[in-house]
Parts: sequence; C-alpha cells; structure tokens
Amino acid sequence: MSHVVTIRISDESKERLERLCHYTRRSKSFIAGEAIQEYMDKKLWMMEALEEGLQDLEKDNISTHEEVLAEWKEKAGV
Repeated sequence: MSHVVTIRISDESKERLERLCHYTRRSKSFIAGEAIQEYMDKKLWMMEALEEGLQDLEKDNISTHEEVLAEWKEKAGV
C-alpha cells in the first residue's frame, strides 16, 4: 500500500528532480519515493550499527585496532 506525503523542496531540488524524471522517464513520485527509501535504508543501517556499538561498549566487548586488522588479514588469507 502507498501513502501520500507532502514535502517542501528548494527551487534547485525541484529543477533537479524534473531533470531526473525527464532522463529516466519516471514520475516525481517514483523518484522521490526511491530517494527517501535509499536515505532511510542508509540512515537506519548507520543508526542501528551505532546502537549495536554502544551496547558492545557498555558490555566492554571491544577490540583494538590491531585485533581488527589481524582478523581481517586472517579472513583475507594474508
């Protein structure tokens, strides 16, 4: 199911959106919906990773830089 959302954008953003719609032959709604979805995916991933890191820090479950590099090298077979 989809929902209608109203947003305010600058004149420049509106022009860019219209150019993108022209090149891709997609509607403004489609392009804006995809942009919002991508933004949320990235931001939620980052926020959830930060939250997980903070929980690890509270549990004193941390690794040194050297430990992380050693683990990466081992996984890469270096």
